[in-house]
Amino acid sequence: MDANIGTAVGDSGVILRTADGGDSWVLQSSGTSASLLGVSFVDGNTGTAVGEQGTILRTTDSGDSWVLQSSGTSASLLGVSFADANTGTAVGEQGTILRTTDGGDSWVLQSSGTSASLSGITFADTNTGTAVGGSGVILRTTDGGDSWVLQFSGTTLPLSGVTFVDANTGWAVGGTILHTTDGGATWMSQGYGGVAVSFVDASTGWVVGGDIILHTADGGATWTRQSVPPLPFCNCGPPSLAGVSFGDANTGVAVGSCRYRPHFTCTDLGFLLHTTDGGDSWSLPLTGIAGNFLRAVSFADAQTAIAVGDFCDFSQPIPRCGGTILKTTDGGAFWTSQRVLSQRYYQVFLQGISYVDANTATVVGNDFQPVSGGGLILRTTDAGATWTRQSSGTTLPLYGVSFVDPNTGWAVGGTILHTTNGGATWTSQGYGGVAVSFVDTNTGWAVGGGGTILHTTTGGE
Repeated sequence: MDANIGTAVGDSGVILRTADGGDSWVLQSSGTSASLLGVSFVDGNTGTAVGEQGTILRTTDSGDSWVLQSSGTSASLLGVSFADANTGTAVGEQGTILRTTDGGDSWVLQSSGTSASLSGITFADTNTGTAVGGSGVILRTTDGGDSWVLQFSGTTLPLSGVTFVDANTGWAVGGTILHTTDGGATWMSQGYGGVAVSFVDASTGWVVGGDIILHTADGGATWTRQSVPPLPFCNCGPPSLAGVSFGDANTGVAVGSCRYRPHFTCTDLGFLLHTTDGGDSWSLPLTGIAGNFLRAVSFADAQTAIAVGDFCDFSQPIPRCGGTILKTTDGGAFWTSQRVLSQRYYQVFLQGISYVDANTATVVGNDFQPVSGGGLILRTTDAGATWTRQSSGTTLPLYGVSFVDPNTGWAVGGTILHTTNGGATWTSQGYGGVAVSFVDTNTGWAVGGGGTILHTTTGGE
């Protein structure tokens, strides 16, 4: 309740109390062996702890004694919040919400409208509260819990904690960090989520995803949202950023796509954003619109970068599709564009690029041509003037690529491929993923679905 006094709860009924800011802790007797999962104090004396099998404990003497209360449920309770000494709410498994207005002498089951486990609860006052839980569930009440309204969180990731500093301003945390300034009518992601990331040193990095660009200057301990400029051509749907790369701490490019309506129907449009001040401001280059999708970008140095994506031209009687490759030599202010692998009917996706020096780059993706298609690898050794298709040996799509020198690299997708001769031959190393990064010829990581992270210190052997 202040900078010095605190209570912690845990497994097997453990309750610990500190009165000196955590320098020392005293074990208190809880009288239960059930694991305790949440605790709330309204002053230095009055507190409630909750836990497994509907356990609720109450103290009015700073924890010198704890009294077991009847919850009326066998569901595990994961969080509790009291607005004052009498009025509190506990939440738990299977959407359980319990409410008391008499200090816990009686608890009443409330209807949450969800079966998701609820693990975090906070009340700004006796009427206004928010609960969070599995699958991104956020519930809001403004009548003391008589009714709970499901809010749109924008995520399916589990949320485990929530806090509000007033009735409108709060944060929910879990698989992402969400922030609201309007009582939860809208929630905005503040980071620890995205689809692409670029770091220029151990401290300075950027993450993009959706219409969000996040920046950290402390290795990810904190993230700041940077402003995406107005994109008036995105008049049929919001922008979706898919790739980001920085040549140095100031010069960077983000790529993505959106839906726009040139006439009567909507279509896809790829675009680039450019910064020269570390992302304090982002702008659209004059030549920053190309293809239907832009999916990845890579800097070889502070001035030279390549972005990749794809297109389909349906204006012709027989549609043609292929890959889009853009290049800049002035840090992203001006881009030249070329189309590769243009073919009838069948799409080509360019998904990832690794630009290892000013001349040498490798692009990976997927060719949907049923006979000669599959995992696509393109290579340039003349700064992108020409691109040569390499044999990947797989029909599975490829999403990411990382080279540590002109000869040694890895591509990931439905499998992991490795080359030591600049892609003249590729060898399968099994597994799979959607992105890959190597720091030297031995040490690398691949990530994929279901939270999979693969690490090698032997070059993937």
